[in-house]
Amino acid sequence: MVTPGNSKYFGREIRQLLLFALALLCLNPAHAFLNRSYSTLEESVTFNGDFVDILQSGKLRILLTRDFSSVDYLPRRASPQAEQQRIAEEFALSHGLIPELVIVDNFSKLIPALEGGLGDIIVDNLTINDQRLEKISFSVPVDHVNEQVVVAKNNKSIQRVRDLNGKRVMVSRDSTFWHALKWLKDNRYPEIEILETPDGVQIENVLDYLATGEIDATIVDSNLVEIYASFRDDIRVASNFSSQRDIGWGVRKNAPRLV
Repeated sequence: MVTPGNSKYFGREIRQLLLFALALLCLNPAHAFLNRSYSTLEESVTFNGDFVDILQSGKLRILLTRDFSSVDYLPRRASPQAEQQRIAEEFALSHGLIPELVIVDNFSKLIPALEGGLGDIIVDNLTINDQRLEKISFSVPVDHVNEQVVVAKNNKSIQRVRDLNGKRVMVSRDSTFWHALKWLKDNRYPEIEILETPDGVQIENVLDYLATGEIDATIVDSNLVEIYASFRDDIRVASNFSSQRDIGWGVRKNAPRLV
């Protein structure tokens, strides 16, 4: 109940909230925050400049999947997604650039989008490997992870990598997981059924598929597993899938001054 002693305070708070809401309504719909803008690949315009050209453009286009962005959710505490996105945005702002988040609906489209000039950097927990270094450049490592086999908590049939033979494993096409699974299928375990993560399906959705038995396993980087395991009790790590890998930001090869 508002009393005479606090009515002035509540009135001021309500006015501030209304003004803020009106300000948001007056903004272009592409803008969710005052220091950040959003776009999609379809809206992005081809631009292949180096850092000097990016400075002149006034914005840094950050490619990331919807799963990796904080567009649709409040990032959970200690989330590597939120932390890497924050650092990238602060880097942009420190150089007088507006960070523009270019949302990509499938991981496999990230590198082609970067190569095609539809974004300036990739910030999506991207593993640095020789195959990718043939196409793009990378920043210094921003994290170190192990790739891990994740299954439903009550699934005891998968305890090690070889147990994936005959199982349904869902991963994103062109991820390091995808290529490693393809090698295992071709050379060791021919009965692995590799399922491509559909467009728009996020990691948390894939974990839901695990819990309901629609798939048997997936591969997830350890820094992300830690986050999901902190609030889900229906999944578990069956085994490591790789040794330690470096994570970095992807940059076009023709933008060396940005690295």
